[in-house]
Amino acid sequence: MPQEKRKRGRRAVKKEKKEATPEPIPEIDNLYIDDTAGGFEGSDETTFFGLLTEEEQEYFKRADEILALDQFEEAEEKAIFIDNLYKEAQSKELKIAHSQGCSRLLERLILLSTPKQLKALFQSFSGHFLICIKHRFASHVCETLFLQSLPIVSKEMDAQYLPTDLPANGDDDTIQTSMETLFLSALTEMLPAISELLTHTFASHTIRTLLLLLSGRPVSTVKNLVQSRKKENIPTEMGGIEGGDQIQVVPASFAESVGKVLEKIGECSTEELRSLAVHPTGSPALQVALQIEMGLDKKKRRAREKNGGTLLGRLTGISEKDGEPAAKKQKTEKTEDDEDASEEKKEEESAETAIENSFFQNLLYDSVGSHLAESLIRTAPKREFNILYHRFISARLGSLARNETAAFVVQRVLEKLTATALPDAIAQITPQIPGLVERSRVAVLKSLLDACAKHSIDSTPVVKAILDSYSSNKEELIFKILHITPEALKPEEPKAIAGKPKRDPLQLHGSLLAQSLMPLPGAEAIAESILCQPVDVLVGLCNHSTASHVVQALLKPPTVAATTAVSANPLPGQRNAKKPKAPKPAASPAPINPILKKRLLNALRGRFVELALNNVGSHIVDNAWDSPMNLRQSIAEELSQAEPLMRESYSGRAVWRNWGMDKYKTQRQRWFKIGKEEEEFGAKPQERKKTAIELARERHAAKKDRGFGGATGTNGGALGPRGKRGLEEVEGEDGGKRQRIE
Repeated sequence: MPQEKRKRGRRAVKKEKKEATPEPIPEIDNLYIDDTAGGFEGSDETTFFGLLTEEEQEYFKRADEILALDQFEEAEEKAIFIDNLYKEAQSKELKIAHSQGCSRLLERLILLSTPKQLKALFQSFSGHFLICIKHRFASHVCETLFLQSLPIVSKEMDAQYLPTDLPANGDDDTIQTSMETLFLSALTEMLPAISELLTHTFASHTIRTLLLLLSGRPVSTVKNLVQSRKKENIPTEMGGIEGGDQIQVVPASFAESVGKVLEKIGECSTEELRSLAVHPTGSPALQVALQIEMGLDKKKRRAREKNGGTLLGRLTGISEKDGEPAAKKQKTEKTEDDEDASEEKKEEESAETAIENSFFQNLLYDSVGSHLAESLIRTAPKREFNILYHRFISARLGSLARNETAAFVVQRVLEKLTATALPDAIAQITPQIPGLVERSRVAVLKSLLDACAKHSIDSTPVVKAILDSYSSNKEELIFKILHITPEALKPEEPKAIAGKPKRDPLQLHGSLLAQSLMPLPGAEAIAESILCQPVDVLVGLCNHSTASHVVQALLKPPTVAATTAVSANPLPGQRNAKKPKAPKPAASPAPINPILKKRLLNALRGRFVELALNNVGSHIVDNAWDSPMNLRQSIAEELSQAEPLMRESYSGRAVWRNWGMDKYKTQRQRWFKIGKEEEEFGAKPQERKKTAIELARERHAAKKDRGFGGATGTNGGALGPRGKRGLEEVEGEDGGKRQRIE
């Protein structure tokens, strides 16, 4: 009798036992679903498009280098090279897109392509977009193709638009298809698998970009949601991405397609949506979807709420009833009482409300979900923001400010709070200031001070609590705020560091807090702490990349409240249009005591050349221009004596140009006149408001240009304002004396 085949060893026996016992199915007891491994992803379908030969790889890599160098003599030569490159890549586009070494060539080629070439490339990808956007390299090619093709859609909407690259015969299929149709066909191909693509490692970035483009929103405003930090930007001298930097006009079919995508995402269960909110890859995609949804008009949002609920309502539990007036709520409550709703139903609703409340509250403390909460607060309309604030945040603002993660959400809340709600926020956060300063979490305090300055609310208690929390003498205060030591300010030999050196976040937040404190009343101790330092330490602060911004705050003039000019007349075609309300002027910070500014400039006498030769310290010298004339002249004299050193240094040349030192040496009276005009009008001559006589002269010069008579020849042209060359001395036609021309 034959014996059963058995493997020897303990590992084989253990493996057989493991295969014989089925694994238990895990039960979901908590609110979140552990979907970090890609729970939304389905079967990984891979399609092989073939490989490029070695000769083809060498050819395309060489072509990529030629395009990167961009050393073509004429634009026509470059266009011929690109056209030949497309002919060589015909029927190999998918191979190139999936190639690690050649996919960059296709991205660079897209940036330099004509509409005809883009349509041909778009059609070669049709039917394969779902596979391409899941690939590590092809997904970047698709993203660049979408960005560069969207402006063509906007141009084709114009009835008078005619492509410049039409073929001689009209038999080319790539031209007859509109770019709008190509976009819609690509989205139709991806729509059934949209839930899977939102959490896909490579496809998610492309889907976010496509959603923003179809909705007409600029991608550059939310680049942190679209691009990975590791993404390599492909620089080109002659081309660039057009569709991502500005708002585009898109057809109505795109809005319908975006609505279908939102409906497809809304088909996910509430648990899946909440799992998506804390997913490292899916959460940014959900943020884009929420921003697009909240950007819809009120009628569309209400229609979506009636047809199954909005994404915001399903995530947070807020609904249209939350924003109704109290009388309307009582009326709806009476109708519900008349219907005799069962107690079980009320208990279920209360239990669901408790779960929804706990979800959003837990979202504030989650390292991934807090980014979604920030996005909701930043982009939510006024009604939705008020509901979120009063239900989840207002009663817990102080405790949220203490938390390392939730504090970022508190900063966004403070930016949107009204003047009536801000005093309550001050009362809750002020007791937490000592603990926040001790743990160096001062970003919330900066946002609170900025909010007080924005709404002209007295911030003296907050300033006093902050300065008392540092509990240090005058000399040590600035170093405690900036988290640096006097020893760290000593000049060191420059070290070769690859890339840009990273700034210490503690120093950065301390510097921002000090800059917000400087103009406020009661914060003069910071300026006194800077001015009481020895000269060498003070120069070290000026040359420090982070601390120098605090010193600059002492030198900068106060910002003047500016209002946006709004026309009171309606636009053409708007007879019954309401006149816009005049905007309220922005609150300007209190001016810094000019005596402190003079003390700083006097302390730095004899060291301005040293500062001008430093890349960081040169900004201090530039800001010293806005000073009294006697101090300005002494600084200019000090700089003029070191002219050879100034001209040898890059930063020195910049200071020399900004101070107009050539005029100081050759046309000193003109240099003084410029300074006096700035002191009189409070701005540079080219920025001051023009007088009535100057406006009349400009109108007279415009009439002469249009042919209404006037002087001709060398004396006929109107001389413009002071330019780069400033005052010029010209010789008359008769060879007489030189005359100064203003």
